[in-house]
Amino acid sequence: NELQGPIPSALGNMHSLSFLGLSGNELQGPIPSALGNMHSLSSLDLSSNKLRGPIPTTLGNMHLLSYLDFSFNALEGVVPGSIFELKLLGSLYLSDNNLQGIQLSNSSGNLCSLQTLDLSNNKMVHDLSSIIQTSAGCANNSLV
Repeated sequence: NELQGPIPSALGNMHSLSFLGLSGNELQGPIPSALGNMHSLSSLDLSSNKLRGPIPTTLGNMHLLSYLDFSFNALEGVVPGSIFELKLLGSLYLSDNNLQGIQLSNSSGNLCSLQTLDLSNNKMVHDLSSIIQTSAGCANNSLV
């Protein structure tokens, strides 16, 4: 596809949508915080675009999200702790961006469903032990 321009904030009004795949396009600009209003979304793939800016903390409102792929963009800043509070998140792909770290809070301990975590090719300066500690009580984690 060759979709171009910013992601419309109005997508956040599609409350019944369960899958949104916009990978491999020419989408630019920030990820709209309004996407956090898509409470039925289980899969969000915005990989391989030209998205910039921070990952919105509002994505932590997507309580049914199990798959999130923002790889191969130009996202910056830190990964918000709200992402690590998504209890059903099984796959998190954030590779090949300009992310500098991870913001974990005391409540960021819901990684028990996480099976795949890809943070490669970023500018991370964060200690991985804090991520591993948040999943210490989980029996079935296999972080890659």
